[in-house]
Amino acid sequence: MLIRLVLAAALVFAIYWLIRQSLRDITSSRNTASGRAKPIESLTPEEAYAILGLGEGATREEILEAHRRLIQRNHPDRGGSSHLTRQITQARDTLLKQR
Repeated sequence: MLIRLVLAAALVFAIYWLIRQSLRDITSSRNTASGRAKPIESLTPEEAYAILGLGEGATREEILEAHRRLIQRNHPDRGGSSHLTRQITQARDTLLKQR
């Protein structure tokens, strides 16, 4: 029960953080001079875990499942933000690379 509560709180924080970041991007310049999207700053493993709503030490399967679940909810084709999608994918890549 406590673990579920902690995971739910981490997921809420991750979604809050992603929304806050995307709102910052909306109010600032979203494109570089070439017209491409700005690159995302590198993420620390702690930030990546928070974005995916996972605790440290999550397995590869848990990382992939969290990524899949969040992409389904936040994909641009479903009304989500392309910036959020990039952050979610970068979080997954960051955690998988450190393994």
